[in-house]
Amino acid sequence: MQALAQPQTMALPADDAARWSVRVVDPEGAEWRALLASTQHTLFHEPVWARITQRGFGGEVCALSFERDGEPAAGVLGFWFRSLWARLLQLNFPYGGIIGPPPSGGELSRLLRAAADDLGIARIRLNDSPALESVAPTDAEHLALRSHVLDLGCGDYDALWKGFKSRIRRDVRKSERAGVVALEASSPAEIDEFYGLYRQSMERNRALAKYTPALMRAIYEELVPLGRAAFLLARREGEPIAGVLVVDSPRMSHYLIGGSSSAGLQYCPNDLLLHTAIRRAVERGLGGFDFLPSGIGDEALERFKTKWGAEPVPTAVHTIVTKPAAMRAWDLAYRVAETPLGSALVNMLRR
Repeated sequence: MQALAQPQTMALPADDAARWSVRVVDPEGAEWRALLASTQHTLFHEPVWARITQRGFGGEVCALSFERDGEPAAGVLGFWFRSLWARLLQLNFPYGGIIGPPPSGGELSRLLRAAADDLGIARIRLNDSPALESVAPTDAEHLALRSHVLDLGCGDYDALWKGFKSRIRRDVRKSERAGVVALEASSPAEIDEFYGLYRQSMERNRALAKYTPALMRAIYEELVPLGRAAFLLARREGEPIAGVLVVDSPRMSHYLIGGSSSAGLQYCPNDLLLHTAIRRAVERGLGGFDFLPSGIGDEALERFKTKWGAEPVPTAVHTIVTKPAAMRAWDLAYRVAETPLGSALVNMLRR
């Protein structure tokens, strides 16, 4: 990842300029690392995640430092990318959230718009994190979501296992009796198998495959050697039938991506995989297991999460459009891409 040559200070309106300013800084540099060291943060604010998103999405990394009276006070990490004719700023994937004491909603709006003006951004999307205090930009559109987080504070997986609903224990045992085993992937070929399962799920659900093989390889190469990610594959008779990718923040493990084959679902591999992933998080001394937000109206997925005892945690996505005309046309093109025919075409082209 190329370092930014010089941090840029962006002027704000006169009534806020004396107190708040925003700078684009290098996420690998000393300023950003000092902010991380002094604040509660997640994996999705760290330099390693900046490298992963740049490799996985082909975007330009963007770390924003919010300065109060000239001193770094808060910040957010993300990346911008060109999609069709528009530059889009994503803060961040899958979560963003402001680290450090955040500015007020009105000040945050001005900070983000100042950064967008400097970078030529048409749309900013700020994703809240369930692990951090949420601040809503006042002039944004807000999409209310909820994640589900399982409390692992007891530190004892046997106690958790006994507290799971009987149908979870039944389905895990059913999977094991059917000869399904869940193991961590340990080779690039297995990462390709995992991605194939993810693609099968997207095609079965007639959904757009948003994540790329390059993202899988970047996570495998950057995080797996650090012990901060695991590609868990469920196999039966040697064949992969389901997979789950988990990544770890300092205090929490996150269920990032999953996939499965249609033929393998009868053996309950997803229950075995979640059992394995949660036990892994407990063994690493993490305090929570984050299932990430479900799609709007996906009641079946929410039921799958809540049956493990995970509690809903409100989050939101905040969107600021700075170039309305360009984004109206972009939204139309994206809606076409998300139709069954459009997503099938995009998935075919990506293959």
